[in-house]
Amino acid sequence: LDRSKWNVTVSSKSRQPRYSPSQQIKDWRWTENNVALNGKGQLVLSSEKVSAHKMQCGSVDSRGKYEQQYGYLEARIKIAETEKGSHSAFWLQGAGQGMIDGTGKDGAEIDIFESAWNGDFTKSVVHIDGYADAHQSNTMRYETPGLHDGYHVFGLDWGPNRMDIYYDGEKKVTYTGDWVPDVQEWLWLSVGASFGDGNFQAQAIGKLTEATVDYVRAYKRAYFRLVNKQTGKTFRILGEDDDIVISQSPKSAKKDWTQWTVRRTDNGFFYFVNKSSGKYMRPQTSIDGAIIVQKSTDFAGSWTQWQTVDAGDGYVYVVNKRTYKPIRPESTVDNAPIVLTSSTDTSDWVKWKLELVE
Repeated sequence: LDRSKWNVTVSSKSRQPRYSPSQQIKDWRWTENNVALNGKGQLVLSSEKVSAHKMQCGSVDSRGKYEQQYGYLEARIKIAETEKGSHSAFWLQGAGQGMIDGTGKDGAEIDIFESAWNGDFTKSVVHIDGYADAHQSNTMRYETPGLHDGYHVFGLDWGPNRMDIYYDGEKKVTYTGDWVPDVQEWLWLSVGASFGDGNFQAQAIGKLTEATVDYVRAYKRAYFRLVNKQTGKTFRILGEDDDIVISQSPKSAKKDWTQWTVRRTDNGFFYFVNKSSGKYMRPQTSIDGAIIVQKSTDFAGSWTQWQTVDAGDGYVYVVNKRTYKPIRPESTVDNAPIVLTSSTDTSDWVKWKLELVE
């Protein structure tokens, strides 16, 4: 195990007991002995029955060694056998999760999945405001065909004000607003005592089951500026509200207002997302000269969806899905609005370069 990236999670006391008739687990905890690598270099997290009411399990976390804010995270996992009283999980945790302010902005527990049921489904959960009286949670069930057979890929696409959870490349659930942290979080992979299905009492003393983790991948979200070929200027927002006009400005303008990233859709298009506001861009109407404005992520239809088309000279056309029209600055001056133009326009005015922000 690469200890520069991962800690072996070791419990100092029992975690929450599982009192269902088929479980009756009074003491379960994470131990060093239940974490190993196999001959293929894969991570193996096992569970074992120590006595009639005691279980030991394996877990690793990246606290203090790798923590990330926003991006795409995924793991390919063969889960532990739920019917033997164990569940597998891929999750994140933030240092500020226990701060009580009614939101998860300062940190949350993000359970991408927990395989605590025998059926072909699982649940994601976001926990905020600690685990005592102020605790709040948001649970979403999603279907997972073939979950209990072979390897599957679990993913989290995390940006400002939105988290999308994926299973085998298919988007399953979305969290928005105050449920989305705006701070760094660490990764966690674990096997534990199932809080759903499973029959621990029917198992013999000794090894129960194991989860095998083939890989974990963490992608940081890239931000870029869109620079116009004709004017050499970028475009930006001028405020955080909906319907703010997107306008042209020098590259020296307020940094976060000029930076954008993309969020994919399920149809090959994407949203342009502003770094400062976390909002999308869209034209007000479909006519030539229509002004481009920003809208909240509630506006997720074809008006806010875009694609880039290669212009053949190192630049691209930025084309709206709804109107099939590209965008351009209205003039060369600072604060000139960005507008739609004719679908036949191939001038330098409609050509853009995506310059990565280091």
